[in-house]
Amino acid sequence: MSTEKSDRYPESAPGEDVLGRITAILADLLEIDSSEIKPDTKLEEDLGADSLLYLEMFEELKDDLHLDIEMHQIQRYASKHRVATVAEIANMIRRYQTEGEAMLGEVTSESAG
Repeated sequence: MSTEKSDRYPESAPGEDVLGRITAILADLLEIDSSEIKPDTKLEEDLGADSLLYLEMFEELKDDLHLDIEMHQIQRYASKHRVATVAEIANMIRRYQTEGEAMLGEVTSESAG
């Protein structure tokens, strides 16, 4: 059993701060101090995020927070709701943790019609 993930991001406790988890992952991926990342930090404008960073971040979040979600689903939702800041990503993840597939259904049903 590999401990790499748990060494980098200790196992999350129920109700743990999602914003803090996202900040830690971004700081690690970008190799910057987490104090440079604030809730209102815009990933593209402030951090220069590209599609690869988004992919890496969401893959880490999926593993770290035990999310059962496909990247294309989260991309559609984020695009529709103009998710741009660290806080908005945290809110999106919290909403998914609460509502699951129902949250994604609104995007899927609109794109199908």
